[in-house]
Amino acid sequence: MNLDSLEAIQHLDRENLYAKINNLPNQLSDAWQTGMKYDLPIRRDFRLVVFTGMGGSGTSADLLAAYLAPICRVPVFVHRGYSLPAWAQGEDVLVVATSYSGGPEETLSAFESGIANGCTQVVISQGGRLVEMASQNGVPVWNVREPGRQRALVGWGFGLGLCLLYRLGLIENPEEDLRTTINEMRTAQTHFALEKTLAENPAKRMAGQMCGRFICIFAAEFLEPVARRWKTQVNESAKAWAQYETIPEGNHNTLEGVKQPEALLGQTMMIFLQSNLYLNQNQKRINISRRMLMLEGLGTDMITQRGSSRLAQMWTALLFGDYITFYLGICNGVDPSPVEMIAELKQQLEN
Repeated sequence: MNLDSLEAIQHLDRENLYAKINNLPNQLSDAWQTGMKYDLPIRRDFRLVVFTGMGGSGTSADLLAAYLAPICRVPVFVHRGYSLPAWAQGEDVLVVATSYSGGPEETLSAFESGIANGCTQVVISQGGRLVEMASQNGVPVWNVREPGRQRALVGWGFGLGLCLLYRLGLIENPEEDLRTTINEMRTAQTHFALEKTLAENPAKRMAGQMCGRFICIFAAEFLEPVARRWKTQVNESAKAWAQYETIPEGNHNTLEGVKQPEALLGQTMMIFLQSNLYLNQNQKRINISRRMLMLEGLGTDMITQRGSSRLAQMWTALLFGDYITFYLGICNGVDPSPVEMIAELKQQLEN
């Protein structure tokens, strides 16, 4: 597939996912400003926060938890799955149920569990059953004011969640950091545009390197959820297999898995997300791990983040990954938007 053919790309991209990716910086800005207008729960003194959500909603929560870990006054947990853990009890536990569609049975189950456990709740959604249940139980709803598939709305979940915790007094005002991040995203995305040729466009070139290969993304610390995002975007946008690994954990197991099966290992692509904001020891681990895998004959690449802060590095790296996986889908000759197997599974669960 010719990634410089605008006509071929637009023919495959029937839902215009490219436009959604382009709009990610605006999503963050719109979500933050919109969140300033929504109702807050009555209670303010929370001892912990639990975000519930699946897919793209869970991704927003992962990003928030990673960003908030060093700055939030209370623990922030991400719960993927049905009913809440036993420790999520009482009104001093804030449960933020996030589902853009408002339909996943796991999130609905967790919401019901939060009601039964007497937790304080807020819903982030576009509509569906989750919003109906929130209205029935007097739970504030923070609406996502943009249509689209869940994974294309990750900026809304993050921006609204960030605004919520700021307005509840759980973090200092992050607006300056957010504004800088948005500006850096807008600068970065000019290099990834459709109009940029393969020779000029690093996202197109990376997609070309990844095409036909088994992908694994390595990251540490605050970029771990970004690695997971790249993995899920390879799955959903490119309809291809991928995995992600974390450092330092991967140094205690993954490095040994480079001997078998020999016939497949030559088809791998190991991508390392490096950052000058990692702990020095994790930067060293990333460099050594890449070198060791390269010497074993595996394909590797290193992407060093250039953002001015942790938040900027998270979001510029995520944005880069979204462009790459969009172009990878085009390389694979597929429409990157539909997720037919996921839809089929949900249909079978309903039967």
